[in-house]
Amino acid sequence: MMLQQTQVERVEPKYEQFIKRWPTLEALSQASLSEVLQMWKGLGYNRRALALHSIATSSKQQSWQLPKTQKELLTLPQVGAATSAAIMVFAYQQKALYLETNIRRVLLYHFHPHQENVTDATLLAELEELTEMQTDYKHWYYALLDWGAKLKTLVPNPNRRSAQYAKQSPFENSPRQVRAKVLFLLQEKGPLEKEKVGQHLPYEMDRIEKALKALEKEGFIVAQNSSYGITGEL
Repeated sequence: MMLQQTQVERVEPKYEQFIKRWPTLEALSQASLSEVLQMWKGLGYNRRALALHSIATSSKQQSWQLPKTQKELLTLPQVGAATSAAIMVFAYQQKALYLETNIRRVLLYHFHPHQENVTDATLLAELEELTEMQTDYKHWYYALLDWGAKLKTLVPNPNRRSAQYAKQSPFENSPRQVRAKVLFLLQEKGPLEKEKVGQHLPYEMDRIEKALKALEKEGFIVAQNSSYGITGEL
């Protein structure tokens, strides 16, 4: 979850801190959302932290275990094709089609050196054929990941020739940044009225209102008696 759209170098220290504090799903379920967001600070894409907390809380019904099939894993929040495949491969050592940035780079480099706009459907078909030849899925994917990371230092990025390639939009002064600032303000100060939020942040009131509505819709915050607070704290 932490590695989604985030570099390993940024994830590793946070991962170590996170696992040390909450080594099991049961332990994580007992934390407040505010505590989890505080630990997550610096990684961005806070929906992932909310999703992890939600997964931990709901996993009590499965004796604090994650599902054992990819179909079931895909029902969890913020768990898509790549994340569910990674769990199948690395946690359960089962066959799955794990296509992520580094693996996409390997396939494009070796099989599509001069082709543009290569679709993931094409790459997944090739990956399936290659994976059929394997028995140790975990180490097979480790090798692909390592080679993909090394390729990044050796050649111009093959991923630019992927049909899925898109540059990440700037974070500075974006709606994502406004939401993050509002969220961490409420975490730091506790519940606040909308006008108080506006007094603490250098954004127009309409942007703050949109951020509050978005955060409430996503489940990060709740509104009560004209105040907004982190879910579970009002």
